Amino acid sequence: MSLVADLPKGDYIKGSLFEEPQTVKFVSVSRVTANNPKYGDDSGMTNRYTLEIDGEERTFDNTSIRLVGAIDDAGIEAGDMGIMRRSGQGTDTMWEVTKLGKEV
Repeated sequence: MSLVADLPKGDYIKGSLFEEPQTVKFVSVSRVTANNPKYGDDSGMTNRYTLEIDGEERTFDNTSIRLVGAIDDAGIEAGDMGIMRRSGQGTDTMWEVTKLGKEV
């Protein structure tokens, strides 16, 4: 069973979901003002990723420059499928992103 399927609709994805590799579809990414200042960067902004996991479209807000770099390095574009995995926490957090193509 998917971890995402157990969440009520409208809930944000937490980074801990990616402690195990997750196959996702990258729907969109945008730069937005954080809903809660404690989750934004120094300017109060966050990166908002819209991801589809197990057929459910969810929002994932994250300010990690390492995640931005991993997505850029993988060459991810809107509509691409990929695998995301997070390891470590805090300043030791690392992201791995692998591009699978437009459909799996």
